[in-house]
Amino acid sequence: MHASCSALFLLLVCGNMRAQPTLTLGQYTMELGDHYELFEFNSPISPSSGANVTWNYANLASDPWFSKDVVDPSTAAGFALFPSATAALQWLPYNEFHRSSADKEEHLGFYSSPGEYSLCSDPRTEMEYPFTLGSSFTDSMACSETGPSPRTRTGVFTVTCTAYGSLILPDATYSDCLLLHRTWSYVDEYSGDPNLGYSVGETYAIVKAGIGQPLLSHTTSVYTQGGGSIDNSSGFRLGDFSTGLRAAGRTDHAMAYPNPTTDILTVTTDGIGQATITVHTTDGREVMRERTANGARQHILSMQHLRPGIYLLRMEAGGSANVMRVLRL
Repeated sequence: MHASCSALFLLLVCGNMRAQPTLTLGQYTMELGDHYELFEFNSPISPSSGANVTWNYANLASDPWFSKDVVDPSTAAGFALFPSATAALQWLPYNEFHRSSADKEEHLGFYSSPGEYSLCSDPRTEMEYPFTLGSSFTDSMACSETGPSPRTRTGVFTVTCTAYGSLILPDATYSDCLLLHRTWSYVDEYSGDPNLGYSVGETYAIVKAGIGQPLLSHTTSVYTQGGGSIDNSSGFRLGDFSTGLRAAGRTDHAMAYPNPTTDILTVTTDGIGQATITVHTTDGREVMRERTANGARQHILSMQHLRPGIYLLRMEAGGSANVMRVLRL
């Protein structure tokens, strides 16, 4: 009787537990063409650590902040300074240059103009593979920045995975996420200024395999220089119009072609039920809404009445959604 009860207990408990997720090679890599819509929030967060945690931020108040695009680094301004880059994260006027390799993701620096850029002789490691609950790495970094206040920043940081579970945001719910805790201590040496600057802080970031940016992150830090100090705090989350959400329950059969288009756009679906297709400007304004026929695998959209530019096409069906960038010529 005791053995039967124990077996039943394990079945009930383990049946509600999810396998521990692990980030492996390439699962935290930004892919060319990804588009990220960021929302900013000010309230502090304290995500719990442990296994099978649920982080509920369904009511998190946030405001649109910025959008970022992943582009071919060779097409981005400043590429000559970062010839080993495999991707550029573009949020004008800045281009952040990143490098993916077999065992890590690295930040190489940024470029804004010929007079403002940062080169890292010792790049900042964003991720090491494999990475899961209990994983940790400590690394150094050294970057020289040219601009209004030229400086050289050196320091060390540690990244630790302290939890895994499910994340609930205002737009969607994501399972199999990892909670990363980054702590750092940096020293800034300014050109012509004897006063060193010191930055100490921490970031909590919730990430998911297949998505190259944190779904949710919050940073607190203290900057000290010349006897004075400044406290900083900032938080960001990804919005549902981010096309980089490849592994968040999106429908895999959605396509739109030809892209770019001058008029007619053919949208393919999985043919299950009806789908709602909406077209939005990059600032989120809806400019078109149509419903597909029940069970249809294709739907024709006419974009002739829209001005040339970039649009976000969102297709929702069966509780999942997919967002694609479309260029109207």
